[in-house]
Amino acid sequence: MHYVVGSGLAGVACSMALIARGEEVTMLDTGLDLEPERANLVAGLSRQTQREWDPAALARIKVLGHGEGVPRKLVYGSEYVYEHPEGRQPVSGKDVDFSPSYALGGLSNAWGAAMLPYLQSDIDDWPISVDDLAPYYKRVLDFVPLAASIDSLSDRFPLYTENHCNHRASTQAQSFLSSLERHRKDLAADGFTFGKSRLAVTVQRPSGDGCVYCGLCMFGCPYGLIYSSRETLVKLKADPNFRYLGGVVVERLEERADGVIIHARTIAGESQKFEAERIFVGAGAIPTTQIVMDTLELEGATLKDSQYFLLPILSLSGGGARKEDLHTLAQIFIELQDESISDRSIHLQLYTYNEIYDLELRRRFGRFYPMIPAGLMLDRMALMQGFLHSDDSFKVRVRRNNGTLSLRKVPNTWTRNVVMRVVSKIRNASLKLGAAPLLPMLQIAQPGKSFHFGGTFPMTRTPKRGETDILGRPHGLKRVHLIDSSAFPSIPATTISLTVMANAYRIGAEHTD
Repeated sequence: MHYVVGSGLAGVACSMALIARGEEVTMLDTGLDLEPERANLVAGLSRQTQREWDPAALARIKVLGHGEGVPRKLVYGSEYVYEHPEGRQPVSGKDVDFSPSYALGGLSNAWGAAMLPYLQSDIDDWPISVDDLAPYYKRVLDFVPLAASIDSLSDRFPLYTENHCNHRASTQAQSFLSSLERHRKDLAADGFTFGKSRLAVTVQRPSGDGCVYCGLCMFGCPYGLIYSSRETLVKLKADPNFRYLGGVVVERLEERADGVIIHARTIAGESQKFEAERIFVGAGAIPTTQIVMDTLELEGATLKDSQYFLLPILSLSGGGARKEDLHTLAQIFIELQDESISDRSIHLQLYTYNEIYDLELRRRFGRFYPMIPAGLMLDRMALMQGFLHSDDSFKVRVRRNNGTLSLRKVPNTWTRNVVMRVVSKIRNASLKLGAAPLLPMLQIAQPGKSFHFGGTFPMTRTPKRGETDILGRPHGLKRVHLIDSSAFPSIPATTISLTVMANAYRIGAEHTD
């Protein structure tokens, strides 16, 4: 019996590969879930048309999260995705902002659904190549929906599927794209490539129902159209070779000649042991790191992050965004390659109007809100999210401390330098981009805020202590595989989730007994 730890993107992708091989699989998962009362509220909305939705019910899910800078995204108004099981201490840290998940489906409940493959030039330090990942990008996109278009991004970032559907861009996004198209050649000379966003979203189901462009994406889709690994888990549970065990917290592993002893406990605190022929650990970069450090009695590791920054911008044309039916996930992807800034690519995601902007303005200005030109700002405001390669980002030192993890940011003045050069590049291209950046509102987040991190046990051809081989096996272990981003040698700027799934599928498909 093979065991998989975690029901997030890595866990379900690896499980799909193992089931395709004919293996018997048991998934161990903590599986924290949405509060029953709130789940019933969402179920009620899902059975209604948009016109039938009760404003009071909507108000209960339109809730902003807390946190310094960018508020943490809630799911239907709930924090459950970020809660820790009883007795499992949260990670402690200084100048970091990490939020591991023990939820059913992990962070795929709260992600932005952005899907891009990696460029070979961004993983030239990996022991595997994009060609090695390519067949598994395709396998993943056989069961994960993709809303995407064939455009100039496709030359550098293949779609890896013919089963994709188009998603409607907002009026603001169409205006941005028109400006970008008019200046395509000049932008290309400046290192910019652009196109519509690629999202793991079901635009329309076979039954005919689909996205109604209600603008609730960032609060939680009432119709469940944004992909979560929970969808694939439902399919896995229908297979007789698959078993799911929730309410289990894996703590450490003990490898023997013929298998692995899994030391765990229930959420209630009861000790448990499982015997596995082989185990695939995809609990998320931080929980996986904790399991491996406790297993191998490692005192320290280095975690790599993709630096995140947020730049509000004002459209130079257009208006009326607040009255439009639209989706509120990323609308446009912009890729920047400029060796005067970095040897690595820089990834930008453009978000047009979102009701969260208004809620955040109200929260910040309080009783002074009526005195600001909020309507004019909101009709033209958009947000540009930026991500850097881990080579250009802060690193985080991880240490074991009395059964928990302590995380500390490693100083790096170069990171801010790169961000400011990117922002300057955007400012200089304002007329071509069709928008002016609001430079005083730039936010450079603490490590972890991007949710794109890992690399604590990097893959290498000849692993040493604290490293893994190309099948994610930590040095000294033969039957334990790390299948999430904890085994990535570096973290490129482009979106992490598709490659996490592809690599997990690859390990599940290629491991040898």
